[in-house]
Amino acid sequence: MKLLASAAILCSAAVARTAASDAEETSLRGLRKDSNGGRGPPSFEVPVVDLSVVGDELIEPEQISSPGKAVKATLRFGIVEYVGPAYTTKVRAYNGVLPGPTIRVKPGDKLHLMLVNDLTEPVGYLKNNEYQHPNQTNIHTHGPHISGENPGDNVFEKIEESDLVGYSEEWTGKNVGPKQFHHYSYEFDGNHMPGTFWYHPHLHGSTALQTSTASGMLIIEDPEDYPATLKEMPEVQMMIYRLEIGDGPSANATCGFPPAGDPEACGEGGLKRFSVESQDQVSSWTEGEGFTVTDSTFEPSQIFEKGIWMPNFQVQPKKTIKPNTWYRFRMALAVTDLSVVMEFEEKNCEMQLLAKDGVYVKVDPTVEAKNDYGPRPIDAIFLSPGNRADVAIRCTADDKMIQITEGGTGGFDPKVTTPKPGQGTIFSIEVDGDEEPTDLDEFFDIATPCYQADLREVETDPAEYFTVFYNPFGEPMKVFAGVGNPITGAIAWIDDQTPIRTLELGKVYKMGEFMHDNWRKILCSKLWLPVLLMAF
Repeated sequence: MKLLASAAILCSAAVARTAASDAEETSLRGLRKDSNGGRGPPSFEVPVVDLSVVGDELIEPEQISSPGKAVKATLRFGIVEYVGPAYTTKVRAYNGVLPGPTIRVKPGDKLHLMLVNDLTEPVGYLKNNEYQHPNQTNIHTHGPHISGENPGDNVFEKIEESDLVGYSEEWTGKNVGPKQFHHYSYEFDGNHMPGTFWYHPHLHGSTALQTSTASGMLIIEDPEDYPATLKEMPEVQMMIYRLEIGDGPSANATCGFPPAGDPEACGEGGLKRFSVESQDQVSSWTEGEGFTVTDSTFEPSQIFEKGIWMPNFQVQPKKTIKPNTWYRFRMALAVTDLSVVMEFEEKNCEMQLLAKDGVYVKVDPTVEAKNDYGPRPIDAIFLSPGNRADVAIRCTADDKMIQITEGGTGGFDPKVTTPKPGQGTIFSIEVDGDEEPTDLDEFFDIATPCYQADLREVETDPAEYFTVFYNPFGEPMKVFAGVGNPITGAIAWIDDQTPIRTLELGKVYKMGEFMHDNWRKILCSKLWLPVLLMAF
């Protein structure tokens, strides 16, 4: 969810931008449409991504950046053949790689992104609020404080199949042809907090299916005046996936929502169900239908149904590092419905949390001094869907990052949840090479963006509290209350053009949203606030 609310009224000056545009252009030459209209197997060669070696060195994603103030990137949304240690199947991916390329920008930059849908007809099942249109797509930048309206991060855009009809390599900023590709333009304020973010498809009805394999990291880099120990720290990028295949629909089931379908026949969920319900033709995740089991004895066996955690789409990869050297691990949990807690098994590695969800942390969250940002010692890493964590890691000997527990998104508390070791090793550290000891500053003197004003101690009027709901099935509000009772002040989201409530400019409100089990205080910089609640 993006809240177009901020504490921007606290800012004293506007951010200056330049119009420089010296980034490299990425050509779209070579796009080929399926010669048979998309029905049946594609007529062109599908890229093969072989990640079948367990314990291989962690791969580094491709990087897209620019030395200037304008970054141009092209993302082709298409199909690759994934070859894993236990099975092979076709999946969706960006630019023919897993994970997708990492896009790097700086505060004050403008990102021009061309999204090309290289999939083909048929688009699949079409019915709102059900799994649908698997071959249509869009893109969402997860976390940045940017506009949610065109040409920015608008999740209502729908990009259908593409071909080269009407295509121009000039960056006109316009759609050419019937939504074959779309040009996004994002502006990052000069005071934007640097950090780790990510991008993924966010088309309602196909988000879970597409995001399960297609996503990439978006990094807003540290400004020049940030501490050298941060900027010079070797970086490790880790997109963590989990292919939860699920049990799928039963034989001859009328899977779907009433009145035509039977929800009980759909199985517990997962990629099998998403595929069947949306009439996806890329993979059924069922043996013999675009899915081939290559090692039925693979351990952990849960890879075949519940899935396992896969950093950079690899199974139990290793990262080789030098002894006593701090490394900045940028992690993003690229899943839609599971959380994980993990720790080092042998305690040979020290961890310091630098940032969470693109925001640098404070040494002591209760202290309000100017220079109290800094690394926070941690024993374990907790990530929920879409979460990011920047963790400084230093090791003296080899070690393994193992799963302590995992859980769903609703009410998951890692402190009280029963341990679920699951797969065991998620990734391992191999210490090698000459020792190069490095230091980590105790405090960071960094500026706080105006939109991150601290509202924790601001008093709010209890009578002004309200909760926002997105109710897809038209049931009474109390169905979603969690305890069977209506929620006071509940407001249903209607559409992207209808304000949910009129809010007074400059006033602080306390707002709840049932889908994320939390509450927020918001300080409005607009007279009204449209709120959209979707998958994440």
